[in-house]
Amino acid sequence: MSTLRPYTRVIRQQIANSLAKLMAFRLSFIFLILVEVASLITAYIPASFLFNHVERVGPWNRSEFMFFIFWTQGMFCCHNGLVAPNFWNFAAEIRTGALDFRLLRPLGSVFDVMTAISRPASLMMLPISACCLVYFGLQIQLSILAWLTMPFVFCLAFLTMVVIELNLACLTFWTKGGDGANFVRMQCQQIQRWPDFMYPKRSRLFFSTAIPVLASGSFSVQFIFDTSRWDRIVLMGLAALVFWLLASYVWSRGLRQYESASS
Repeated sequence: MSTLRPYTRVIRQQIANSLAKLMAFRLSFIFLILVEVASLITAYIPASFLFNHVERVGPWNRSEFMFFIFWTQGMFCCHNGLVAPNFWNFAAEIRTGALDFRLLRPLGSVFDVMTAISRPASLMMLPISACCLVYFGLQIQLSILAWLTMPFVFCLAFLTMVVIELNLACLTFWTKGGDGANFVRMQCQQIQRWPDFMYPKRSRLFFSTAIPVLASGSFSVQFIFDTSRWDRIVLMGLAALVFWLLASYVWSRGLRQYESASS
């Protein structure tokens, strides 16, 4: 735990700084909260409209589908609050050479790059998603094992999501401009918003193996619904491990490609 304490302190201080800066402009803070609430509502309304006309979508009923919707929304709250702004900032720092300053800091360049900016407004929506998860989970009558493992499965799903996107973001070392990599990354998020069975077989296979963006959402929820499906967790864990190792390799190769401001 002592080795993790400096990292947790940095994250906590970054969030505190972002919150203080955000609260200094009250009107901006209110508008950001409204945007986050609107994002949550727009995720709920299409699914609700769909189940006003059908009883089931694929193997899932309304409660199961809504559980998936708020599961992914919870991941997006964490992602938008902790990670997403840093992908755009990372691209800007490569282009301007400002990445030099992060490479010299003691806690590791990847950690420093991915924690530079946070969005407290997105994190404030996480309790709402969590309450909705509990509500629909009670309707589904999830098992005790599902409730106990849910926080760990959520963390693994979030980690899988982040390391896959980190590999895409590292392409900025070669492209210099970050728009292309970031727009591809955002399209991957759109794919994650719907369960895997809603995609054609070939697309589902590709986005579950080659670029397993469906693993973080669909595989994790499938395990929560049926805790005997440990293969879903194993596959998701393997995806996180493989893409973490790949990101380490691509990051080291990218640093050799990087032209700093002092070069």
